[in-house]
Amino acid sequence: MKANEFSNIMKLITVFFPKFQENINDDFKKQIWYEVLGDLDYTVTQIALKKLLSSCRYMPTVAEIRQAVSELNNPNTLMSGAEAWGEVTRAISRHGSYAEKEALNSMSDGVALLIKRMGWKDICMSENIMADRAHFIKLWSEQQTKDRNYGALPNEVKQFIENKKEKQKLLSETNEKEMMKKLIKAVGIKE
Repeated sequence: MKANEFSNIMKLITVFFPKFQENINDDFKKQIWYEVLGDLDYTVTQIALKKLLSSCRYMPTVAEIRQAVSELNNPNTLMSGAEAWGEVTRAISRHGSYAEKEALNSMSDGVALLIKRMGWKDICMSENIMADRAHFIKLWSEQQTKDRNYGALPNEVKQFIENKKEKQKLLSETNEKEMMKKLIKAVGIKE
């Protein structure tokens, strides 16, 4: 978001919460707000803020603003577990257990990903569909929470996390190679 767009966001908040102007009166506070919201898309932030301002009794926090933007950017986080399970049951009845690819393509991305993890054929052939439904809804809820929280993070934090994951992956791969070399050496196999 550009500085002038951010200024419009601050004005929008001030219209609904006039005391907010006192909170961001000095340049340091404005700079901090810009640092934590500046990476967001202006249009989505505007819509999210309008959504929040129409339902909040108190001024929204940075976390609430980022959360609302995250929800608008990821519509799956707005789908209930029952709605998501409805996609699964429709796909089962339309495609059956043998047309897994078509069934997964008929679902939204988040639902298809979760069903892949659970096993398409396992769900289709289940003898206890109510238990599978309950398990799916629990996993769906956990994934939504995770997606909302991750989506609300500033890009700088996401990049930091991704870099850490990549370093851990490389370290793990390096450790596996080293262990394999030691094992080969211990067994006496020549490379």
